[in-house]
Amino acid sequence: MKKAFLLAVIALGLNSCDYILKKSDDKDKSVSVDQPIQLGADKDEHGCVASAGYMYSVVKQDCIRIFEQGLRLIPSVDVDVDTEDETDQALVNAYLLFDKSEDKAEIFVVNDSISGAFVLEANADKSVYSNKSWKLIKGNQYQLNYEGKLMYVSPLAHEKKQISSDVEE
Repeated sequence: MKKAFLLAVIALGLNSCDYILKKSDDKDKSVSVDQPIQLGADKDEHGCVASAGYMYSVVKQDCIRIFEQGLRLIPSVDVDVDTEDETDQALVNAYLLFDKSEDKAEIFVVNDSISGAFVLEANADKSVYSNKSWKLIKGNQYQLNYEGKLMYVSPLAHEKKQISSDVEE
């Protein structure tokens, strides 16, 4: 029994260490590629590299990363983070940009029914921005409506009460 076990260990050791028996010349071989590898080959018609997170903004007239420059809007549905979401749909944020004069707003939306970038025109006092389907209302928080239905709002900071202190009394 001991001999069989010893033979099995030796066989396993030689099998797993088979790189020792290979010639060292195999390690120095390199692979050449005829065509150069091009990074960022997925540029759109504006020259924005989508794989790097860039997309074209009409109001900024430039390639931007919307998650770096845009104001985040969250879905208007209340979801309890501690419990399982009852819908099978992931909640996706929308992003909002303004031009320098704040005459136009651009929203970036991706969800199951609506996707894309949409430009909205401001009213006289710049409190409401709209186009055919979208309406953005500025107030204590941003409210973004699609065809009359509230879809996104700006996230609110939640205040937490301080119950106790770290400092001993």
